[in-house]
Amino acid sequence: SYDVNLEYGGTGLGLTISQKLLQMLGSELKVESEEGKGSEFSFDLKYKLANEAPVNNKRKNVSEVLKNLNARVLVVDDNPTNLFITSQYLQGWDLEHTTVNSGPAAIDAVKKKQYDIILMDLHMPKMNGYETSTTIGELKLDKKPVIIALSASGRGDINTKMRRAGIKAYVPKPFDPLELQEVMVYFLSESKQGKPGNIPQGPKESSSEPFLVKDENPSFDLSNLVQLSKNDPEILKKLIKNSLKSLKKYRKEFELAAHEGSPAKIGDLIHKNTMTLHFIKTERLSSFAENYHELLQNPKTTPKQLSETKTELMAEFEKVISGLKKS
Repeated sequence: SYDVNLEYGGTGLGLTISQKLLQMLGSELKVESEEGKGSEFSFDLKYKLANEAPVNNKRKNVSEVLKNLNARVLVVDDNPTNLFITSQYLQGWDLEHTTVNSGPAAIDAVKKKQYDIILMDLHMPKMNGYETSTTIGELKLDKKPVIIALSASGRGDINTKMRRAGIKAYVPKPFDPLELQEVMVYFLSESKQGKPGNIPQGPKESSSEPFLVKDENPSFDLSNLVQLSKNDPEILKKLIKNSLKSLKKYRKEFELAAHEGSPAKIGDLIHKNTMTLHFIKTERLSSFAENYHELLQNPKTTPKQLSETKTELMAEFEKVISGLKKS
């Protein structure tokens, strides 16, 4: 159920999705259960013998089902890097989609065009994801889109707010692509009939080594972006450019929030930039930022401790930014 999903984690959709996939393959999920001992799930599938073992079956099957549902997706996020990364995934899944960078822009887009799914960031300035979702829910639309929250917030922090805003599901940032696909398939299957189609060809396996900053203890790692770009130099260049732009903005806003001594603003900034830092693997920078946030909230922290931690943080910012400029 919705409550169990939010309280205990996971999407809670595994069996439902498995049953739908099996039905599309001409089978069904069977269950034998005995109180006090447990449950056993099984199914039968018939296949022709192949000369070679298939690769990434689960990911390919879910991608195929998702593609055949012909969904329109709206992505709402004020962070340009998050928008670009999410857009790359949706494009790879052959999904028609639009990206907007604010709540008002999302509302305007929904008024002009019908969407099946809205991927909603919760922390946005002026009009956040909860307010945007509530407003969209109040619009007189022929068909209400399913709103899925993409957020770095903990589930306990957003449970009640999500219910009130009409948000149907939650996928944590940085999201697992397969988990997001499964959640989308679940909700789209309720209102759409998937039609058999050609199995989409997955991306070619990378033949290059992961791109790493040449450093004994690297401040960042671009292997995630290399994988996401599918070794396309132009796409990789755009991903690095967007990451650099977001990081510069993050540094500037962090300095202002630190000058104001605002734990709330710094907490929001850390949340907002979680996905950007994840994709360039800046573990040390993330750690410094979290440490500064914790020190700022502790009344026993001395000005010297704050100053030293901030100096380390800003030096790490500069190191990552300088490295991205050279990449």
